[in-house]
Amino acid sequence: MSWTFYLSIALLAPFPIIMGALDYPEKILEYLDRKRDEERRRRRHSIWIEHHGVGFLRKLGELGDMEVWIMSETLIHRKNRLARRSGDPAIRALGQRGYVEPAGALDFAGFPFYFTEKAWCLMTEYKDDIIAERERRRAAGLTGVMEPSLHGTLTRSGKVLIESPN
Repeated sequence: MSWTFYLSIALLAPFPIIMGALDYPEKILEYLDRKRDEERRRRRHSIWIEHHGVGFLRKLGELGDMEVWIMSETLIHRKNRLARRSGDPAIRALGQRGYVEPAGALDFAGFPFYFTEKAWCLMTEYKDDIIAERERRRAAGLTGVMEPSLHGTLTRSGKVLIESPN
């Protein structure tokens, strides 16, 4: 190769960087990756809903009052995180069913538990059923659980069932 070739490459090499031309292929590849990941997530969620939806609704009636209340509160606030103690019986029951998992570490806001992706997918799909179940139980005598936070006292017929510090 002649010296003019190397000189022209040396002069033209910084041109795409200066003009930002290298950003466009990277942005296009990132966009395609995001679309592919979104399509995979959408397919995975539709499979979960198809195969586990009826069983989830059936198991909803088997859950305790506090578990249904926790699920409905997280859905109402659209936050997939729980600020509960690890010894909480409701969290233990949800964990045994595979709905809740502990966080890898406490985040700065202090939420040690999260619903699993599968449980959150099913919960958001059947949000109206979960809230209807909560209202049905509340009409049957469950009171004191309409507080905006996930902490409080759960009572039935004046008797304290679970008391959590604020």
